[in-house]
Amino acid sequence: MRNEFTGPVWLEVFLVNDVTTKETQLEKIKAFIDRIKPDSIQLNTAVRGAAEDFVEAVGMERMEEIRKYFGTCCEVIAHEQKIIEQSQNAVKKEDIYNLLKRRPCAIEDLSIGLRIRKNEVIRHVSALQGKNIITTKRSKNNVLYVVRDA
Repeated sequence: MRNEFTGPVWLEVFLVNDVTTKETQLEKIKAFIDRIKPDSIQLNTAVRGAAEDFVEAVGMERMEEIRKYFGTCCEVIAHEQKIIEQSQNAVKKEDIYNLLKRRPCAIEDLSIGLRIRKNEVIRHVSALQGKNIITTKRSKNNVLYVVRDA
């Protein structure tokens, strides 16, 4: 590809704690990086709760260690997301339902994704649970809300 494509090549590497952060896995990723020779490497990790129990975020300190290992063209793009205190638009229960149809979410995920306060999310989630529209699913580190099967 490098012989034909003359533009910049960016590579995003998504890291999962204790899966792709083990030394053997990092060595394999580094071998691919050395082969691809990207102009930029972006390191990312799960900053929101994931539907799969085994997906855990990599801590920022470890992300920084890995960044140094991959070289000078590498940067960490994962960051702790900040919740916007006031939403620009009024969020409805339907907005939460539509987001949960796409993927299970924790309260914090809904708050960040919809840009509303956690107490507002909890109010809407409670109403949806009361109507038996959504239910909970336990993950390793979170309680996730999911749409009930129809």
